[in-house]
Amino acid sequence: MTTTTRLAQCITDTRGIILDADDIYCEIVRRPRHQVLGRSPLTYTLATDRAVNAALLRRLGQGGQAFAITKRYVRGDHALQWVSLHVSAYRDGAGPTRFVATCRPHREPPLAGTVVRARRDAARWIEMLALAKQAFGGDLIAAPALEMLLHLHLAEMECQSLDPSRLAAAIGQSAAATVRWAKVLAQRELVEPERAGMVDEDMPLRITGDAQRMIESVAGAADYRS
Repeated sequence: MTTTTRLAQCITDTRGIILDADDIYCEIVRRPRHQVLGRSPLTYTLATDRAVNAALLRRLGQGGQAFAITKRYVRGDHALQWVSLHVSAYRDGAGPTRFVATCRPHREPPLAGTVVRARRDAARWIEMLALAKQAFGGDLIAAPALEMLLHLHLAEMECQSLDPSRLAAAIGQSAAATVRWAKVLAQRELVEPERAGMVDEDMPLRITGDAQRMIESVAGAADYRS
């Protein structure tokens, strides 16, 4: 895998077609510039990572928030390259919307350091809440919004979404109550539906980048104080 740790950048239109890319990006994907420009990065994204990435791009094009994703590229030499991407929309009103992607390569699968710590912290909080409910009763210990965010945070690290029916089973709430909380979280821009439409039991939900950063910030502060 590539040894560079420098950040790369590429710019696409709203269809995901690359309009410009810097030399570092071309180095990461091990492709010459003429094989990068005019092409969508999804064409050399590993097939199992492609659907989630495409859904996030569609949501961004429909006015959604910037997003972060960790995925795998199939490089020009056929090796896999793990990367973390932050993708945002640039809209100045004077020209067409552009997507700007910042890309950080990983020398090995990102299952160490901050990623493992974030997964560990979220799982630990979920376990502590479950134990507290068992000890004191679910009627006294209830934090459905926080539990939903923690489960969605874990799901996001696996490039997955969760619908309210699955969240309801995970947190021990009724589907109707979980849908109500999901709507509140969406209004606060802490979760986003994965497709257009009303939030119901079957609507796939994803945590927003802002909510992810809040959870990681709180977890980091707790670790520091301990």
